[in-house]
Amino acid sequence: MKRVIQNQEMLLNMGARFFKQEICERSPKSETKKLSQPDLIAELCWSGLLPEMLPQVTENGLDGQPLTLWEVEQGNKLMYLRLGEMRHSVNNPDSIHPSVFLIYTSYN
Repeated sequence: MKRVIQNQEMLLNMGARFFKQEICERSPKSETKKLSQPDLIAELCWSGLLPEMLPQVTENGLDGQPLTLWEVEQGNKLMYLRLGEMRHSVNNPDSIHPSVFLIYTSYN
């Protein structure tokens, strides 16, 4: 039987009002005040607070454990997040990664 691996991709609009609100941290550090808002959100994602920030869209794996964050890419207005049970390639036509999406739309 083939094993099913669950993966999740997200594009966050950094210009949304949700991300403009003040972010409270569990353990505030002096260096986090120097970070820009996108950098602070990326840091919070890497520290494991993504399920608490966005509980409606984050999924658990098939075993019930939270998915592992594998990649965070920041653009001017978007932040791309890739989560999964295992690291996977984003070179598939179903990906929402902006550069991969644009490559596959040019084939149509």
